[in-house]
Amino acid sequence: MSLERFDPRIREWFAGRFGAPTEVQRLAWGPIAGGRHVLLTAPTGSGKTLTAFLWALQQLATGAWEEGTTRVLYVSPLKALNADIERNLAEPLAGIAAAFAAAGSELPRIRVATRSGDTPAAERQRIVRQRPEILITTPESLNLLVHSKGGPALFAGLRTVILDEIHAVAATKRGTHLITAVDRLVLFAGEFQRISLSATVRPLERIAEWVGGYRLERGAGDEPLYRRRPVTLVESRHPKRYDLQVRFPPTVAALPAEERSGDTLWTALAADLRQRIGEARSTLVFTNSRRLSEKLTRLVNDGGPREIAWSHHGSLSRELRGAIEQRLKAGDLPALVATSSLELGIDIGALDQVLLVQAPRSLASAAQRVGRAGHGVGEVSRARLYPTHARDFLECAVAARAVLDGEIEPIQPVRAPLDLLAQWIVAMVAHERWRADDLYAVLRASAPYHELPRRQFDLVVEMLAGRYAEARIAELRPRIAFDRLDGTIAARPGSARLVAQSGGTIPDRGYFQLRIEESNARLGELDEEFVWERSLGDTFVLGTQSWRIHRITSNEVFVAPARGGAMLAPFWRADARDRGAVFSERIGRLLERADRELELADFSTALAEEYALDAAAAGELTRLLREARAALGDLLPHRHRLVFEETVERPGGTTGATADGRRQVILYTFWGGTLNRPLALALAAAWEEAEGSAIETLADDDAVLLVLPAGADARALLARVTPARLELLLRARLESSGFFGAQFRQNAQRALLLPRAGPRRRTPLWVSRENAKKLLEAVARFDDFPLTLETWRSSLHDEFDLESLRRRLEEIERGEIELRSVRSDRPSPLAAGLVWRRTNELMYEDDVPGARRGTALRGDLLREVALGGERPRIPSALAEELRRKLQRLLPGYAPQSAGELLEWVKERLLLPAGEWQELLAAIERDRPGATAAMLDELRAAGKLATLALPEAPSEAIVARENLPRLAQRLEGGDRLAVLLEEWLRFEPPLALEEVARHWGLSRGELEAAIAPLIAAERAIVGGLLEDPPAPGSQQLATVGVVETLLRWRRAAARPAFEPLPLADLPLFLASWQGLTERSSGGAGSEGLQGALERLFGFAAPAALWESDLLPARLEPYFPAWLDALFEDSDLVWFGTGRERIAFAFRPDLDLFLSPASSGGDGGEADGAGGDGLGQEVLAVRDLLRREARGLEAGEIADGTGLAVGEANRALWQLAWRGETTCSSLRVLRQAIRSGFRAEQAAVAPPAAGGGRSGRRGLFRRWQGGAALAGRWRALSAGMAEPADPIAEEERSRERARLLLDRYGVLFRELLAAEQPALAWSGVARSLRGLELAGEIVAGRFFEGVPGLQFALPGALRRLRDELPRAAVWWCSALDPASPCGVDLPGLEGNFPRALLRRVASTRLVYRGSRLCAVFARGGREIGFALPPDEPGLAELLEPLRTALTRAVDAERGIDVERINDEPAGTSPYFAAFAAFDRTRDGGLLRLRRRYAGRDAVG
Repeated sequence: MSLERFDPRIREWFAGRFGAPTEVQRLAWGPIAGGRHVLLTAPTGSGKTLTAFLWALQQLATGAWEEGTTRVLYVSPLKALNADIERNLAEPLAGIAAAFAAAGSELPRIRVATRSGDTPAAERQRIVRQRPEILITTPESLNLLVHSKGGPALFAGLRTVILDEIHAVAATKRGTHLITAVDRLVLFAGEFQRISLSATVRPLERIAEWVGGYRLERGAGDEPLYRRRPVTLVESRHPKRYDLQVRFPPTVAALPAEERSGDTLWTALAADLRQRIGEARSTLVFTNSRRLSEKLTRLVNDGGPREIAWSHHGSLSRELRGAIEQRLKAGDLPALVATSSLELGIDIGALDQVLLVQAPRSLASAAQRVGRAGHGVGEVSRARLYPTHARDFLECAVAARAVLDGEIEPIQPVRAPLDLLAQWIVAMVAHERWRADDLYAVLRASAPYHELPRRQFDLVVEMLAGRYAEARIAELRPRIAFDRLDGTIAARPGSARLVAQSGGTIPDRGYFQLRIEESNARLGELDEEFVWERSLGDTFVLGTQSWRIHRITSNEVFVAPARGGAMLAPFWRADARDRGAVFSERIGRLLERADRELELADFSTALAEEYALDAAAAGELTRLLREARAALGDLLPHRHRLVFEETVERPGGTTGATADGRRQVILYTFWGGTLNRPLALALAAAWEEAEGSAIETLADDDAVLLVLPAGADARALLARVTPARLELLLRARLESSGFFGAQFRQNAQRALLLPRAGPRRRTPLWVSRENAKKLLEAVARFDDFPLTLETWRSSLHDEFDLESLRRRLEEIERGEIELRSVRSDRPSPLAAGLVWRRTNELMYEDDVPGARRGTALRGDLLREVALGGERPRIPSALAEELRRKLQRLLPGYAPQSAGELLEWVKERLLLPAGEWQELLAAIERDRPGATAAMLDELRAAGKLATLALPEAPSEAIVARENLPRLAQRLEGGDRLAVLLEEWLRFEPPLALEEVARHWGLSRGELEAAIAPLIAAERAIVGGLLEDPPAPGSQQLATVGVVETLLRWRRAAARPAFEPLPLADLPLFLASWQGLTERSSGGAGSEGLQGALERLFGFAAPAALWESDLLPARLEPYFPAWLDALFEDSDLVWFGTGRERIAFAFRPDLDLFLSPASSGGDGGEADGAGGDGLGQEVLAVRDLLRREARGLEAGEIADGTGLAVGEANRALWQLAWRGETTCSSLRVLRQAIRSGFRAEQAAVAPPAAGGGRSGRRGLFRRWQGGAALAGRWRALSAGMAEPADPIAEEERSRERARLLLDRYGVLFRELLAAEQPALAWSGVARSLRGLELAGEIVAGRFFEGVPGLQFALPGALRRLRDELPRAAVWWCSALDPASPCGVDLPGLEGNFPRALLRRVASTRLVYRGSRLCAVFARGGREIGFALPPDEPGLAELLEPLRTALTRAVDAERGIDVERINDEPAGTSPYFAAFAAFDRTRDGGLLRLRRRYAGRDAVG
């Protein structure tokens, strides 16, 4: 069919816009128009999306489908793709509307809406109320919609469902999540058309069956009958054209082989990428990890004059990704460096080329990525692959050939996952009660669950209903209400919220939200393990900018944006994927060919032709194969040969036998990780079975590493792993592996047993791991626990390819695969990285079942309760408060319906009569008049019963359903212990006698029953209450109850924060900023980083930084450390007024400078010019703005025609305005020494023509040449414009966070000395916003401060702790820790204000909070607040010692004129200066540094 069945107006629009239909459109429109289900696969750029939509648009446009309700549902895996679809639908709708208007008719209203996790709440409500004709969503949001109360009405009129990029989800549990939601839509809308789209999917028949599912019909006796929905296959036969090549760039090839690693490799590779990007209009660079995306982005940008690339991956915020996508599409950004985040069809405009750094992890991924270029119909896809290591050359070559051949891996949909079944059941019953039989029948209409045995379904229902709750851990509490008497399932309170909050399939790795300096401005997310390895002050690169960590909370990492020229890129541990069997098979075939033909003269040429390699890549692959074969004794592993390589090299790189005699054996298979990982587990199990001990194993895509004892035979070990014994061996080993633990954890999360902590709150990965381990250990005794079964299924069938592994083992048995062994000094190049990964795996594998560490809380609390000494007692009032909460007696806690009351009675197990009456009274209090109706309903249904236990004082209320379990009480033993533990969960500490009475037990029977609980530390017996019912009585409680009560007790005992005296402010600031504990010299540049991070943007005289500010924080301080930071990072200095500077990272300058910064007092220029600057200054500024790479002073003089002295004067004038900076600190230091007199640093410009004029002045070069040895750069160019109010608001928040990091506590008076950009008036509103967001706290932290005070939580903790009151510390009067200039009374100590002037020559010395000494006028005038005979007085002289010994411009001597307003030469304080070389000279006290042999200073 072409266009003949479409309305003439639509045909006219289509012909005018596109011309003729594409091949796939001609093939698909017939079946679609006929109402058939369709699976459509075609290359990218074939018009698939419009193909799927156009017939639906025809039906809506012509009125065949009435408007006013949702008719078309479009689902794709990516939110960004959905946004594209909504935008791209606007064009055809507008065009069709114009065509209708031209024909004199009006197009009916066709509304398009997008629903995703980012959709605002108001828009979500609007969608439900107004029901757009076309709804665009994701699998996760679709599930939320279909399981919501509004789902039936929203989808009642549905006619077509379009499933895009189906290949991306079909083989995953996310696909199961999607297709079960689609199948549920049938319950609302009846049958509708299903259209599935994919560029790369095989086999079509299998995916078609999965998409189509089954129609549920009813036969005789209401027996469910299933009919498979037929799905028409539409496949484009039009071949895709490629310009594809594997490239080995000259920049890398020129490096010696031993240097092709690390930053040297990546820098050389980035140079070639930069060149390729420059040759095209738009480029998409693909990497296999987010970390590499960040690294390459930085390196590509570092080598050019402007930013040409941005990183793009899932850990960047949606807003940031959208912005950079639009920049690329608009042509403002030449390139993106992406992960699989752009593998699917997100619209980023026409791409000229795709560059793939390293081979993709699958052939399908390679096809998708290459297909992003030349996306238009009939266009050529141009791509280059860049291998980076030996094995990567193999993978790139094979991937390129597979793309050209059109081969991809087959997709196998997930079969009957039980974890998602649990989630589906909870969601299905969230708003309506279901019969279990009906629920099972509906479930089997979905293809993934069609063959699910009823027993497995029932096990999941029982798990959700609490059958396994006897394990007594919170994760197994009931999620649903299962009435076994009438076979119905209903929701328990909170079920809908649980699904909405924790539903979905994407594993929760506990990612930290990354936010700009404690704000809600989200940058993205960071892997928890990356955060664990960081410290406050560390820097890393994300999205072309560097960031410095300022604070880490339980959920977020707060950073200062672009705060560092960092080299480190984040890692995300979930990046790695195993290579599959099909990809690996091709690699094995290539290796087999190489083994035969490697020495042929034309081998390299043949490789280049067949595998799309450029000549250099072919030559390098040939060289690498020869090197590998030589290292393996002239053997190459390949499709029909495995090689065992035994190496005596230690992991550290030395050779010789290890101390324990163990050997490292590498088994080269090239089978791929989906085979090698189960093989490694089976080998480990075979060894343990034979030898009774464990061995270390590690697997990757190419090999298995074994660490074997001396004399062990690796080939014999492999022989024990036979096809028949494979699953038996895996059963022995798999459950004890970290891999199984990780799978179980993820399955438990999907099954809602390990729900998320709450909206916008992360559950730390280690907490999830510990909870999962505890859960796995608790259910180990059950032989039918559904999630254990699911973990086995998902491991063996979803993650491992056991079928292919079994075939390979059979080939070994038949002799079709030969085994060879070699010995070598070190691992071959084919094993590069595997030995290192052994250490890495041991560091990070932490899902191994079996508790290896207890929780810190439990150990602490139980020691308080159960060990010797005085035990803390719990107030009875606190215990009573907990009882009323646990037993749902508090207002708002009582059951709200008959069903909820029944579930509570079932969970409570046995309600004593007194508690039952209290509960009924609580219900009546909360819902007057409802109690009787609830009881009548339950009595009529026969759901409740009374139970009279022997010796019990009264009857108890129980659920009839629980009577069989309660009968176990009569059996005693462990069964009774389980019942008691379950019952005690809702009780405060009770006297043993009371527990025995309630259960009709004797004291002896009770003690025997609880003995196992006490031995397992699940219950505690002792004097737990402060005022027990009877003196000396013993109380019984579960550990969980005691933990809760002790937490409450601690919280109640914690005193409220009392504001500190204002006199403590200087000590707090000094402690916060590191002055009380000066970093030792061993800290080096890292200590300097920590000191600088709190001082960024702080303006001070240039000379003060290395004379006072840094030496006060670092002991010792060396200028080389600061030089190194300038060389290795984006650190710059910038002027803040005449001879005043501040430090910052270059990308941060917009926080302090405006694009047209006036810079304060830059001095008057000679002559008139723009900004009041002279012509010479303007000429220098214009030249620097044109030369982004910067110029040396001599070059500036040449470029402007100025004398060197004039150029220098202009440079410093611009510097004080914040418009220029110099890369060399030597320039700044020499200028400080010369008093910034340009003529002191001037040298004669070169003579015209480059000749020399006159004799060289060597002395003058020593004096002045060094000042010119640095590049001057413009600072204002490229800075963010402040016109954008959103951007300016964000900058304001960033400034507030920077100041909070500097001071810890903020109030107006504290910021009096900050530069104008950081004034209180500019940040006060942002501080209020941060406080409202819960990121900081407001309160009264210091007495005597009249206005608002804000504090970081960490600062508040510091204030609660005892400040270091014995510390002796000093600072300049201009230091941000100094109280000088803070206009608040009480900070002067006992000194006159005249002595405490805020000038550079004044230094203050404190002991704790007491101001003990003031050194004014550079030490010429000293004031002491302590008597001359005070012990430790010499400690107060540290500023003088520093001035005489510092590494930068140390004083030759200090002449003290007056001490405490008396002549220093006759002062009684003379003895305190014994550590100095001191002399009296009349009224003066002359101090000099004492050198070696004369008792060195200090």
